[in-house]
Amino acid sequence: MPDPSDRSRQGSRSTSLAFFIPHRPGLWLLAAGILLILLIIYGFTLAPGLSWANGGTDGGDLITAAATGGVPHPGGFPLYLLLARGFQLILPGDLAWRTNMLSAICTSLAAAILFFLSNRVSGRRAFSGLASWSAALAFGLAPLVWSQAVITEVYGLQALLTAVILFQATGEETKWNGNFLRGLTVGLAIGCHLISILLLPLLFWDGKAVCRDLKKHIGRRFIGVLAGLSVYLLLPVRALGHPPVNWGNPVTPQAFFDLVSGSIYRSNFTMVYSFERLRGLSGILIDQAGLIGLFLAVFFLAGNRVNFTRMIPFFWIFISHAIFTLVYGSFDSYVYLIPAVMVYLFWAAAGLQEIIEFCVARCRFAWFPVGLLIISLLIWHGSQTLPAVDASYDLRAEKFGQEAVRSLPRDALAFTADDESSFTLWYYHFALKQRPDIAVVVEGLLPYGWYQQTLEFTYPGLQFPTGEDWTAVAIAQANPQRPACSLAGHGATTITCSGRQNP
Repeated sequence: MPDPSDRSRQGSRSTSLAFFIPHRPGLWLLAAGILLILLIIYGFTLAPGLSWANGGTDGGDLITAAATGGVPHPGGFPLYLLLARGFQLILPGDLAWRTNMLSAICTSLAAAILFFLSNRVSGRRAFSGLASWSAALAFGLAPLVWSQAVITEVYGLQALLTAVILFQATGEETKWNGNFLRGLTVGLAIGCHLISILLLPLLFWDGKAVCRDLKKHIGRRFIGVLAGLSVYLLLPVRALGHPPVNWGNPVTPQAFFDLVSGSIYRSNFTMVYSFERLRGLSGILIDQAGLIGLFLAVFFLAGNRVNFTRMIPFFWIFISHAIFTLVYGSFDSYVYLIPAVMVYLFWAAAGLQEIIEFCVARCRFAWFPVGLLIISLLIWHGSQTLPAVDASYDLRAEKFGQEAVRSLPRDALAFTADDESSFTLWYYHFALKQRPDIAVVVEGLLPYGWYQQTLEFTYPGLQFPTGEDWTAVAIAQANPQRPACSLAGHGATTITCSGRQNP
């Protein structure tokens, strides 16, 4: 993408968002349009409550941890917890719906930042607004992005922070884009998700090249990073309160490190099946904007007007996140491609702009039919994506939770066997405070000492095994007066009980 011309620099002393206001108010109207359109679309497809849609089974864990002052699954996500709790306190309505809205708003804002980023890096050439607007909407409507925008997950917030960091890295230093603030944003992004460590190299980049006076700037930037990382102190503070959701109980340095680093997931790192995963990754990227998006991105990158030096931050984000997705073998690792999708559609916007300029150079009014074609393609792509990502009709988690709290016998020991049943019961039992008489026990966590301690603090009236015999059978035998029930939400929902049935 060519550098801005001298004329495009006049009247804009800064590249920060603050200086767009007096010079290009139309940009803000276009950005507002992106926000409005995406918020409406997300609003209609948002999960109405707790949901298992789009791989969102972790939602019950995150919502409950935020609501009860707890610590969610590794790596803790402290920044997300703070914001989620804020949404839970401020917005009206169902507790899960309030938390789902955080994803929708953050993803919409990420698309708006992508619009500003694309327009600025293009040099604000003719029709850059149209191309950037199209890319921002295409990002918001990409299946992978849309799927995470309508459920409780951390990836909408991560996408927003990634867009802001990329915007900062490709701009000039201003009071809104100073060294400390840049570092702070990266630190907070890591506080949202540890994968944002991949964004640290962007602190060495200034505008169009590597920072020329690195020694002068890097110290303040890394002080900002440390300030942002201080949000992780929230996790041991929460753990000290013995909340009912307290993964890892991170009150010691080792426990804290194990939680934040996700040590229990290290076995997921593998090169096995990398070739098959590479093919799958290619298919996922193509699905985000179709063959047209792929053509536009390749058209731009293969052209002779690309400033590859200026594209280095974009290449880094794309390649690093793609490699991470290849080597991290979890079933849901595809969600880590969202920053790569952002860059991919940025390139598609640049290719689209080249094509618009080519057409307009031969026919002055060609931009109008091209614009109509773009809008039509966005509508068509969105309509094709809708059935796969719409979470508004997914009531499986709600039905399971309601059935469980309705049918479980009084004083039941509820042993859960999967994430769906475990996190759903946590949500109803701890976050919504329903059925205080029962005890929810996650069988898969029983071998962990921190979970044993959590159960003892949460249910002081229960009898627990001594020694290492922490099994569902041993707990049921230690509490013969309580009916023992097994629950599973994955696949066919099952609730089976044995033992004494209290009326």
